[in-house]
Amino acid sequence: MSMREPAPGIDPPPQDGDAWIARTRAALDESVEGIDAATLSALNRGRQRALAVARGRPQRWRWPVAAAALAASLAVAVTLVRVPPLAPPPVPTADTLNVRDLELVAGADFELYEDWEFYAWLDGQHADG
Repeated sequence: MSMREPAPGIDPPPQDGDAWIARTRAALDESVEGIDAATLSALNRGRQRALAVARGRPQRWRWPVAAAALAASLAVAVTLVRVPPLAPPPVPTADTLNVRDLELVAGADFELYEDWEFYAWLDGQHADG
């Protein structure tokens, strides 16, 4: 039997899935109707016992998972607190922008360019004292 062939007695799902679902549901309902009262009662009692055990017993896997989650969140918090924040970029001041020079160039007084070396020397003299 290949993987594509259905098992004997099982209809493959047709292209129309709704019809197949309806047939499957009807077959399951018929199989439940055939169970006697004693079997249904035993199944119900077993289900109730299993639910009672599940409600009364603490789930032991929760504690290790909670501890691991707490440890991971603490590690992330410590890392975030210890990393220094990025410094903002320096704010340009009038000294770094040379606003006076920009005003001279923007004013388009091109006669100043003829004696540019003199003005550079003059600016150096002013800075010395």
